[in-house]
Amino acid sequence: MKKTVAAVIIITILSKLLGFLREVSLSYFFGASEITDAFNIAQTIPTSVFSFIWIALFTSFIPIYNRIRSEGSKDHADRFTSNLLSVVVLLCALLAGMVIIFAVPVVRLFASGFSDGTLKLAVSLTRISIIGIVISAVIYIFTAMLQIRNSFIVPAIIGIPANLVAIVSYALAGRDSRILAIGIVTGLSLQAVFLILAAKKAGFRYTWTLKPGDPRIKELLIFSIPVIIGVSVNQVNVLVDKSIASGIAIGGISALGYAQVVNGFVQGIFVEPVSSVMYPSISRMAADGDMETLSETLGNAVVYVLLMILPAMTGILVLSGPITRLIFQRGAFSGEAVILTSSALFFYSIGHGAYALRDLTSRTFYALGDTRTPMKNSIFGMVLNIILNIVLSRYLGIGGLALATSIAAIVTASALSVSLGRRMPMAALRRKLRSIMKITVSSAVMGTIVWFTYTLMNPISSLFFATINSVFIGLISYIALTLILNLDEAEQIRKELAKRIRRKD
Repeated sequence: MKKTVAAVIIITILSKLLGFLREVSLSYFFGASEITDAFNIAQTIPTSVFSFIWIALFTSFIPIYNRIRSEGSKDHADRFTSNLLSVVVLLCALLAGMVIIFAVPVVRLFASGFSDGTLKLAVSLTRISIIGIVISAVIYIFTAMLQIRNSFIVPAIIGIPANLVAIVSYALAGRDSRILAIGIVTGLSLQAVFLILAAKKAGFRYTWTLKPGDPRIKELLIFSIPVIIGVSVNQVNVLVDKSIASGIAIGGISALGYAQVVNGFVQGIFVEPVSSVMYPSISRMAADGDMETLSETLGNAVVYVLLMILPAMTGILVLSGPITRLIFQRGAFSGEAVILTSSALFFYSIGHGAYALRDLTSRTFYALGDTRTPMKNSIFGMVLNIILNIVLSRYLGIGGLALATSIAAIVTASALSVSLGRRMPMAALRRKLRSIMKITVSSAVMGTIVWFTYTLMNPISSLFFATINSVFIGLISYIALTLILNLDEAEQIRKELAKRIRRKD
């Protein structure tokens, strides 16, 4: 199991890196322009709008499948899966057809500030990319099917070929912008093919059947409702951000997107692996009623995540401008796009610690069998974010939208933590406050060192060397500071690394 988890984490990091390269490629070929704004909206409609449905489907399918297999047999469960595939694909195909017919008002709903030319392009791209909702339904169902069969590698690896196809499509889209959307659909199709072949190898055989009135289908829909509500409100935040951004500046939607890519990359590497590994463990502890160990595990997870995320957050805050220029400023990515993106990146980064804490506490609530508290928290966060969007965007423009997201995350993460403290003993987490303070101090001092280093090096060296050297010196100083302050977790990591080096020798 440990080897599988390690392999999945490595593949996830590789996929994230390639996904990051994919976004950098888009910025290289098209910058922050009307084309990228149109393309972002064309992706948002089939992905962001429907992703909460796919997540709910994925979450609900697994327990229902297992119950059918337990009560009947594997064949009964596979027939249910075949029926579910038929029903969902048919519904998605009908929905995609409706969007194709009414693409103009649909795009206007999500990007009211578009000019006529940008609107026309967005409509054209949307009519192609909406096909992806049919393929995505297949991807999520087969991913769940494979994970039930303890097959995790293929679901983790399918993002790699999809990202490669997308990068190629960006390079070719200069001839015809529609290739951007074709590339996305092609990448999704590749993912579906890999998963179908893996499921067939794992023993699944699709049997044609179409019974939308199946009681199990109804049960799945009812089971999905709380998950849909909890996830959908986060997507509403994304849509509101992009809708307001479309009226602030040309390239505003793209600037938000590029900044979110950087922050998503950081969260994906430092937070997602820890929370994914932690979740099954704390679920078992909750089921056994072992709340003390659960609290200790959560406390350790929080410290280890903050040990990595706080210095990353500080570094991005100090070097948001240089990082943006280093990553994106090439090709069609203009100086104005740098200003927009670096502003969004700076203000998004303020919430990094809160994003991580919110994820860890939400998963703990799910482990405890409580999905209503995170759902209510998400709804409150959505309302707060919308209000702050309207207010702060008037004063800070694109940066105001990002700041609103960070403030809402800080408030909701704090509220979730307080609620969790009422549900379980938090003594173990309180014992970790000393370590958290040491991490915070080390990160702040490191940030000061990074700022001075970049300020001194920037006039006498290239952007690349000034930025990279500042990051390297900051990393060394951070490691030294955590050891000087006797941070237990840092010392444990040092000892583990030393032990592995001795083994190799």
